[in-house]
Amino acid sequence: MSPEMLMRTGARQVVATVICAENGRNRASPLDNPTFSLKDTGRPRVVFDISPVMENLKKIFLEFQPEECLPNEPLERMSHALLRHRRSQLAEPDLKVIGSLSFVQAMTFWETQIYAIGEWLMHCQEFAQLPLEEKMKLFKASWVIWQRFERITMSIELFGWRAVNEKLLAVSFESAIILDAVTFDMTSLTDYDPSYVKRLFEPFTGRLNEEVTKTCLEVNITPMEIVYILCKRVSPETLAVAESYRDCISDDLHNYYTITLKTPNYAGRLIRIMSIVHCIENIHYERSKVMELARIFDVFKVEVSEKGMFDC
Repeated sequence: MSPEMLMRTGARQVVATVICAENGRNRASPLDNPTFSLKDTGRPRVVFDISPVMENLKKIFLEFQPEECLPNEPLERMSHALLRHRRSQLAEPDLKVIGSLSFVQAMTFWETQIYAIGEWLMHCQEFAQLPLEEKMKLFKASWVIWQRFERITMSIELFGWRAVNEKLLAVSFESAIILDAVTFDMTSLTDYDPSYVKRLFEPFTGRLNEEVTKTCLEVNITPMEIVYILCKRVSPETLAVAESYRDCISDDLHNYYTITLKTPNYAGRLIRIMSIVHCIENIHYERSKVMELARIFDVFKVEVSEKGMFDC
């Protein structure tokens, strides 16, 4: 097999998640009138009702139409969609660094991202043609990882090495936090000592910073490679649909390396990029197992109305 074919084969290990979105839809959801609500059911746990959010997401999947002037090449198309997603992101001098974060604030940030990621997904023609049920399955399996990695790479663009050294993270288009300094108000989530809950999940925050953020900075990750990683994860239900899309994405990446970057021997770099993917997936998996144990032992007194949306 020729070196070029080896490169193409390596690139085709990428599985297209194809999740993308334009920011801005319901971005200014006011904290005093959120789309979601907490409902006391009389049981030990309180139901966190996000059914209005899910209805809005379904509406996006049924009605959203991307611009017609976007490139046909999948990787280029999703790269343009990512730029569109980030167009309302404030520059570093304008960001507000917040010292505390409430549950309602966090959910407002997530609500914005849920709509935005839904719109980004709709830029993929293969995804847009799926039945609504399949779209929802893929979204639930993908959005948390997508959101975390997108925010990490956005923070790198905004803060450079300060994202690692000072642990700065842009949690929304307007706000950032210092991971070691921010306090989370957990009173509505748990009756356990907040420091205990923080210790449960703190190792994963540290690993994301050390294994993902730092590696992205070391390799000087490019916007096209960011899109490549964002398109990596796919749920089993959509593997057949993703097959041809995966090949197209891989060919686009090959052309990006060989034509745009003029780097015909990119195997070493691709290995580094794939190591980032594996780190993200491993951290996500291990965190989900801790979350599962936390639910079994009733660490959290809130359960989400839509199963599978916040599994980690």
